[in-house]
Amino acid sequence: MADFSEVYFRQKLDAAAHKVKQILDNTRNPVFASDVPHRYEDKFFLAEMVVKLGLASVVQTLGVLGLTEEQLKALVAWSQSRSVSLRLKAEEKCSFVKEVTRDVDSGSRVETKGGLGGLGVSLTTKVVTKITEYIWRFEGQYEIVAVRGVGSSAEDVQVIKSRKYAQELVSATKHNPRSESNVYPSSDVNITWLVRLLDAKHAVQFSIDREDSKCRTPRRNAQMDGVLEGVSMLISWCWSAEQFFTNSLFPVWRDHGLNVSDGMGSCGVFVPVLPLFDEGGGGERAIAGEGGGEGGDAMVIEGAGSVRLGASTVDALLSEQVRSLRERLAAVEGMFPRPEELKVISCAEGKILVCLRHVRDVCDQLQTCADYVEHMLRKQLVAAVGRELTASDFSAYARFHNRRLFRAEFGPRPFCYAVRRTAQHSPEGHISIEEGVGDGSMSEPIVTIASHAVPGAGAVPMRMEVNAATSVTFGGDRYLHAWLRHSFSGERGAEAFLGAQARQFSSFIMLVGTIKSATEFEAKYGVIVKDKDDFRIPLDVETIPTPKEFRDAIESLSPEQQSFARAFRGMQLASTLFAVLVVQIKPQLERLLRLAPESLSKEIRLTQDLAELFIKYHIPADLLTAGSITGEEDGVDGVDGPSRLREVKEHVRAMLEMIAESKGKEIQEARQAAEHLARETTMEMMNQCLVLQSEQLEMVVPKSRGGSMFTITSSHRAPKAPPGAKAKGASCAPSAVAAEHPPPPPPPPSQPQSRQQPEAA
Repeated sequence: MADFSEVYFRQKLDAAAHKVKQILDNTRNPVFASDVPHRYEDKFFLAEMVVKLGLASVVQTLGVLGLTEEQLKALVAWSQSRSVSLRLKAEEKCSFVKEVTRDVDSGSRVETKGGLGGLGVSLTTKVVTKITEYIWRFEGQYEIVAVRGVGSSAEDVQVIKSRKYAQELVSATKHNPRSESNVYPSSDVNITWLVRLLDAKHAVQFSIDREDSKCRTPRRNAQMDGVLEGVSMLISWCWSAEQFFTNSLFPVWRDHGLNVSDGMGSCGVFVPVLPLFDEGGGGERAIAGEGGGEGGDAMVIEGAGSVRLGASTVDALLSEQVRSLRERLAAVEGMFPRPEELKVISCAEGKILVCLRHVRDVCDQLQTCADYVEHMLRKQLVAAVGRELTASDFSAYARFHNRRLFRAEFGPRPFCYAVRRTAQHSPEGHISIEEGVGDGSMSEPIVTIASHAVPGAGAVPMRMEVNAATSVTFGGDRYLHAWLRHSFSGERGAEAFLGAQARQFSSFIMLVGTIKSATEFEAKYGVIVKDKDDFRIPLDVETIPTPKEFRDAIESLSPEQQSFARAFRGMQLASTLFAVLVVQIKPQLERLLRLAPESLSKEIRLTQDLAELFIKYHIPADLLTAGSITGEEDGVDGVDGPSRLREVKEHVRAMLEMIAESKGKEIQEARQAAEHLARETTMEMMNQCLVLQSEQLEMVVPKSRGGSMFTITSSHRAPKAPPGAKAKGASCAPSAVAAEHPPPPPPPPSQPQSRQQPEAA
């Protein structure tokens, strides 16, 4: 069904419709099944009819190929106790005959002219090549036979078609162009299913058991599946036989010059397998008189108004198939050599290939017509509903009918629960398990059948391990849910996810895990949902085998393997019970801090400060608890609720002040460290500036003794910066550098500067 193309199929049907109108008389009006109103039972008839037409065409093609009535009768008798198969077997041998040497004229001539004693002379030469050829004799034979069982004796074999052939091969070397002796592996196909459908008159009798519990549609049932499986194997066998002729046998004769590809095709042979109804209603007995299950007469419809094809119409279609096939084979006889010539390629091989390809066309058309019936049924259902349904649509359909089947207190409910202290308190948030919808619309909570157990009604407290040294015992309301998830075969169900939302200034803890036993919860993941958080956690839902599937799977295993499989399945079942635990934070804080119930309901700032102290700073609860740590329950020590709340506030305030003081000290230390680092950086930059200035020294070198002097300036002098620009790298502390190294004073103006250096210098 996945590969069915309605457009391509209708194109093929339109091409065959003109041929059908030529075959039938004018009183018939054959139309395609989807174009005429009909009943559901007519679809079963249509499926049965295309199977009968297809298998009858195959039997008739085998008869044209060479299967006689006596042989077919023997096959029917064989099928009652043994299997019946078609087999293609072939063998060949190639032997050396002789060596031949011959001269080959190249065809080129060279003429030379000259003179001798006043006479003209003309000389002509030619090139002759001596070729040695090796002659081989290639012989072989093939047979298409029907065998009973494995065909161990001659009585178990019925020869349908056989032929011997011989061919002279020429090679340029004394190397065998083929194998000296070769026996091809036999190619078999089981046709027991086909022969068993033939009655005493060799007519195809096929019917679908409507009463079978596994019969879903005219296409999806045990009888149709068996036929289509056999047809698929027959197609593969025909293709394998074609490959033997076209790829193994025909290449032996290389320069045959025959049109093998088109001349041996099945083009023009009528394929009678068509999903047709008679819109005119014929008024004669329908062909399904023998079908319709075990009753036989359930499918018989007489008189006008029936859309089913009559027996005369079916006979006319099958007769045209035989006529067109024989016509095609007659054309092949005129295009290829006669079999008596013993050539490798003859009209005998052409007829075999035409029949094999026609059988493939018939079987392929049968498969397509069966898919067409299913496609037509599906298309009509989609038209009746209005659109193509998905698993979410079927879930909505189930919810609609569950409201009519169950009472309100027992019916399935959406998995969406508010997190609140009591029914009188506002919700802190809510949790839900939702399922995505494939059409892009908003997801909706899944619908489950739930069982509710209230605290104190025989419910045993459960236990949860936080780590190896800490365990928690908890109670509260418990819900056991059963979820029926809908999905179509071959498709993955819609994605499910766990959602959790919290309101502003609200918080709760959500733990996700599995139920290990009746009193133990194993937490896998946890999250604090607070202050308008919105979590969506995908759930990977897997399917384990059902109990029946599990029993069938381990039936043939060893006792040790069965024991291991049961133990492993027990582990799987123990970990498949998904669980969600919700812990409200405020009630637990009140109990932890020895406060009166509902003391923190309106203490938003205090609740947030407590959460920050516990989560961020990991402050022990003993430092914030009201009253004595070793005291008993509320009211024992005579302290009322407001006093306890004030005491907790004082503890929290003192703790926050201490944290703020600690933060101040850390900030002061960090500031001091930053200042120290800045001073070190400044000193380092000043040292770099001093090194740079020391390189700008002037050196005075004497030109000659008592001569004039000239000045050499170091090449490391920094480039002159433009006006108003700072020297790059010297912006650290220019004032300090100037103070430590003042420039030399200028010479007095009254004394002219001399360029002569004293001799002492």
